[in-house]
Amino acid sequence: MIDPRSQEEKLARMDELMKPIEQQLMMCDDYKDQLMMASSMMVTACDLFTQHMGTEGAKEMFTIFMERNFK
Repeated sequence: MIDPRSQEEKLARMDELMKPIEQQLMMCDDYKDQLMMASSMMVTACDLFTQHMGTEGAKEMFTIFMERNFK
């Protein structure tokens, strides 16, 4: 399904959706809390990608992420 919104609209929506997550990060007491939260977020992201894109789609999303962020 193609999203009809412009790139600018999509980025604005992504920023809006991230605000509660950023607030939760500020509530973490220490780096251990942040790492626990990050781990939970990765599991949730994997579940969402798999649910909406299938196993191969989830693998592709994580592959792209790894290639872009860990060259």
